[in-house]
Parts: sequence; C-alpha cells; structure tokens
Amino acid sequence: MPRKPCNETGPLPDLLSMGQSAVCAALDGFGSATPEAPLVAVDATCGNGHDTRFLLKALAARFADAACGLFSFDVQQAALDAARGVLVDCPAPWLERVFFLLRSHAELGAALEERQRAYFPSEARPRLAIVMYNLGFLPRSDKQVTTQAASTLASLEQAAASLASGGLISIHAYGGHPGGREELEAVAAWCAELPCDEWTVVRYAVCNKTRNPESLFLAWKLASRAF
Repeated sequence: MPRKPCNETGPLPDLLSMGQSAVCAALDGFGSATPEAPLVAVDATCGNGHDTRFLLKALAARFADAACGLFSFDVQQAALDAARGVLVDCPAPWLERVFFLLRSHAELGAALEERQRAYFPSEARPRLAIVMYNLGFLPRSDKQVTTQAASTLASLEQAAASLASGGLISIHAYGGHPGGREELEAVAAWCAELPCDEWTVVRYAVCNKTRNPESLFLAWKLASRAF
C-alpha cells in the first residue's frame, strides 16, 4: 500500500487547527471585556492576513467591539494591503478595531503602548490576551524577506512581559527555508526556559516530517497567579 504524504493528517488535527482551538479556549477563559478593561490581541506576523481574520472573528464571537483591539504587524506594506482584503466578510463595526502596523514585531512592546494610549480611554487598562506568530516568509512573495531568530526572540520577550495572566502566545515555526531551522530551534530553546510555575508550554510537531519541519508552540501564562 502506498504511503500517504506527510502533510495528510487523517483523523489527527493539523497544527493550524490546534493553534486556533487553543486561542479560542484562552479567549473563553477571559470571560468578558469592558471599555474599562478591554482585551487586546496581536497578529505579530500579518503575512497574508489569515491569522488577523481568524483573531477578529474570534473576538467578534465573544466580546463587544468597543471593548477590544486587534493589532497586526508586518514589515511589508504589500502584506498589510493584502490582509485588508481578507477581512471583507468580517462584521463591519469590527473593522474599525483592527490596526495595521508597518513595523517589525521586534518593536511590539513600544508599538502596543503607543497605540493603546491613542486608541483606548486614558482610564482604561487594556489586557493583552493573545499573541500569534506565523514565522517564515510571506507566501507568493520575496522569500528573501523572512522572520529572523534575533528579532523573533526580542518580540517574544516583549510579548511574554506584556501578556495578561491567562493569556496565550501561539508560535508556528518552520525549518525549511534559509535561517528557518535556526529560528525554530531558537524558539524551542526560548519556550523551554519559561518558568514552569508561571507558564504551561507545549510543542506539537509531525515527528516523521524530515523535509520542511514545522512545530507549533503554545505558551499559556498561568491564570492562577498575578504577575
């Protein structure tokens, strides 16, 4: 019997679905969002806009639009322009809650602080609930423009420091492009060093995929402690 290609998962969930399910579960854990305590989500690597679209719909299904904000980062204007077109089927009021930032995710902390001050009322206390990373390069574009281990680690440090208790960082990393394996290994090492009394971290991967390896890392900041 011929073997199935490694990209067929059969009855098993694929990495994309697993990451999205975890994000939804984390959002459900927050219970509510209000103008005084709004929730913030981040697509740290906008790319083709599909994660931005997923996050916007996940927020819209759970919370009031006035109590949320979604920030989407990319260093390529073409990516941000394309992503806007992907959101056409999202609820109209929510489109005003998406902020596209032509900035590196290595500037995540400063960018969020600046934009949150400009967007939310001064008395509001925004809570960063979700940060999603889909590393690598923009599909159907210049593959020389890729995420890099150093800037990704800088971004992850800022995301971890800013994340609210109960929040989730989702990282989909790939090892098949130049520099990708080094970045994947750097992310794995960073995740392994998160203190277990403050974080629960899991890694999912197709163990027998030797060509173009990829892994999904999910880091949940424990809700039982205040940081």
